[in-house]
Amino acid sequence: MGHTEVGIAVRDGFIKCEDYACITDHMANVRLITPVFFIIAGTEKNEGMVMSRWMDSVANIRTLADNWYVFQTNDDHFDGVCQERCQDGIAHLEALGQANLTPETLLNEVMLKSHTFSDKTIYTTMIVPSKNQFACYPEDTDMPYVAMAAPAFLQ
Repeated sequence: MGHTEVGIAVRDGFIKCEDYACITDHMANVRLITPVFFIIAGTEKNEGMVMSRWMDSVANIRTLADNWYVFQTNDDHFDGVCQERCQDGIAHLEALGQANLTPETLLNEVMLKSHTFSDKTIYTTMIVPSKNQFACYPEDTDMPYVAMAAPAFLQ
């Protein structure tokens, strides 16, 4: 029917694109089989966004140009829905503060804290494009599976 599976759309974007502008345009315009939230980061100042997608269009975009962070749970925040996980995650980020933000503090002081971390969470992934870092933390262990990944547009 002319729609693309989300993982294939992401892979195609990584193959096709060499910069943040290209990948955000690709993810905004590809026809998808399901609604999805894309969290996209670049390596330059303010290159970060949460893109909320319907199958055939963008529902909402929030960027780092709007705030020092963007935050997403499984709620459509742009519709005014910010339930407990969302509220707690934002509170944890605000308490941490931008000056104290590192990948480690984001993981330990925000992502893995109650109620931000859901009992339905399967894994948490931390990606730092400017440092070419990728770490995936399975739910049942505190030992990460770590791999270095550097698609062309992140180098």
